[in-house]
Amino acid sequence: MQAARGKKAATGTGDRSSTAPKGILVVVEEIHAASWLFDVLPRLAWTGWSRGRRVEICYYLDMGGGPVGRWLMNVTAKSVGVKLVRLDFRLDELRDESGNSTWQSMRYRDLPEIREWLLNVPGLREVHSAPPQDEGLGRFLMKTLLAEVGLPTPKSFWRALWLVRICARQAAVEKRGWAAVLLLMRFRPFMDVVRLYARRFGVDVAEMPLTDALDRMRAALHSGRRESRKKLRAAAASWNTDPRKPARMDQGPRLAAESYGHFNLEYPERYSDVFFWQQSSLPARDLLLVFGLPSDPLDEPRLRLTQRSGMNAIALSPGARRGAAIPLFTHRPRYAPLRLLRGGATEGPAWSTREWLDEMSFTYTLLRAYWTDLFDSEDVKIYVSWFNAEPRQCAIVDALRSLGGVTVIYQRSHDLSVGLSSYSDLLFGFSSSRAKAEREVGSAFRYFFVTGYLGDHRFPLLRSQAAELREKLKTGGASRILAYFDEGSAEDGRWHALGHERMRENYSFLLEKLLEEPTLGLVLKPKIPGTLRRRLGPVAEQLAEAEATGRCFVFEEGNPHGAYPPAAAALASDIAIHGHLWSGTAGCESALAGVPTLLLDREGWKESPLYELGPGRVVFQDWESLWLACQEHWRRPKGIPGFGHWTSLLDDLDPYRDGCAAERMGTCLRWLLEGFKAGLNRESAMEQAAEKYVKQWGADKVWHMNSRSSLEGWRKQPPDLFEPVRGVAAVPEAPSAIGMMGP
Repeated sequence: MQAARGKKAATGTGDRSSTAPKGILVVVEEIHAASWLFDVLPRLAWTGWSRGRRVEICYYLDMGGGPVGRWLMNVTAKSVGVKLVRLDFRLDELRDESGNSTWQSMRYRDLPEIREWLLNVPGLREVHSAPPQDEGLGRFLMKTLLAEVGLPTPKSFWRALWLVRICARQAAVEKRGWAAVLLLMRFRPFMDVVRLYARRFGVDVAEMPLTDALDRMRAALHSGRRESRKKLRAAAASWNTDPRKPARMDQGPRLAAESYGHFNLEYPERYSDVFFWQQSSLPARDLLLVFGLPSDPLDEPRLRLTQRSGMNAIALSPGARRGAAIPLFTHRPRYAPLRLLRGGATEGPAWSTREWLDEMSFTYTLLRAYWTDLFDSEDVKIYVSWFNAEPRQCAIVDALRSLGGVTVIYQRSHDLSVGLSSYSDLLFGFSSSRAKAEREVGSAFRYFFVTGYLGDHRFPLLRSQAAELREKLKTGGASRILAYFDEGSAEDGRWHALGHERMRENYSFLLEKLLEEPTLGLVLKPKIPGTLRRRLGPVAEQLAEAEATGRCFVFEEGNPHGAYPPAAAALASDIAIHGHLWSGTAGCESALAGVPTLLLDREGWKESPLYELGPGRVVFQDWESLWLACQEHWRRPKGIPGFGHWTSLLDDLDPYRDGCAAERMGTCLRWLLEGFKAGLNRESAMEQAAEKYVKQWGADKVWHMNSRSSLEGWRKQPPDLFEPVRGVAAVPEAPSAIGMMGP
């Protein structure tokens, strides 16, 4: 029944006869009364007349406007014999011809080639020749286009590519031998690349110019009301001849770390944004914690705690602090950006690719100026973060480089693709295979330090708490305990890898089994616990009923993200289950903690190297087969051989497995900071830290990219781009099998 409903949702209509006459399939991204009358309807008439076929059905993804506008669209559509049908689908249910997830196929198969096309487009091509100090601009533009976080965003380039696949999928499902397949969408930059991609699937792409023009007019009218105030603010900024804050009286250069929802200074067993400090001799007085999330602000209790710990903290915006006494960084540019005085270019939708390039270049300039001011005023020489999915990271890197500092990205996720490539001076990662994978997806870095799994120090800290939880569930009657990790969910499953409906199906299956089996225990570790019960909808009642049995526990601490790592749940269980193979990080942590771990691949990505762990032993494609395997494992006196075991991949996940990964990272950062304090420049400080790392942990634990990796280097990077320096190993040529989740 579920499969039938999913098929119906994916097609939008029922199956049509293959003997039906050829017609024209039309899909429109978004319609409202104006776009329908001035863009879509004339296009339907022209397409039907020029092709000699009448358009009978027009699919749309979203419909705007009020009741009157919708009535007008439906009436006019019927008058010309066209039926308007909303195209409904779920991203997690769509498959390509080989049965693999369309979403994952795009990420790993298509995106590298699309990147090549973009690199040959005038505008981006010119950026390739930028000097090294401005390398981040080109990467900023590319990441803005290819970063996967942009899929839900209207008018994003990523969404345009996804619309092409949706349109092609609909044409294939209906099996009518279409005379033409037409996709109408709003303007995006690099539409020629979108059309080139669409031709591969037999889809014609057309823009809706009048709709874009109306949007532009509305944006111009709206921005005009604020233009005079903007000019005054810009002029006031230009009059400020010395906006810098007084120099701080302290010991010298320091390290800044971004707080991204995991404060937890006094709880080393939980996630923490300064875990590397907790496990090393890095002095607290040299640390500055910066808060930029309104959902996770700096307040007085946190400020007191950071000060008591010996470090400092600062909020980056008024929304990221609670209390007037909280230190706030205020950016005051030395000179007014001239383009602010022109107006128009940064307001509303871009009208051309060139204008988009200008707008994004301007955004990059503003971001770089902001972070340069922050780093300069706070004496920051090292900036540490894990979040490299957003384009702003490129501006941050160039800002700190201009001041002679070093940026650091550390690996937190097992997932890696072109859209998640890194741009930094230093990378800290789990294993050498990750260094190879970073190179393959086009990341740019100077040194890659192999640390081991940056979270293994938490395993021994969690064991006693996990044992208490296990005993509590046993008291409730549980003799076999499962742990389950999810990856969060979003309201609209069309634009997110996981929608609420799929998440509810997963939880409902496990909760039903718990209520049926009086000896089954369940430990749930949601990625975003604060909204779990709301997102579960009616399944929340099942969860409450399961908790009432005393055999179900939910880790609910943490906002906006869960405070506890997957190992907290895994160590309390007999078998752990990660509900999504394509991400894999929670499953990796559970396996490294020594707990038999299963992966559920309902989305479909058989090309993942994780399938090498063994279908039917570690990897399962549906809940029923996974549950039957668990029952068989429990029935056998010695269990199913190799059930849930990751032995063959543990060395690729963590070559150390000694619980000291965070200590290695913190120690390396201390060496780097000591180099700056000794007066070394950035290159010498990095080289010295790398040499010390090699001396202590081996020459195979540091990889070096010897020359600048420009956007041109995103093409097939030759082996001689990576050369050893003073015993530091060169990045191997072959792509990673485990660090890269794609083929």
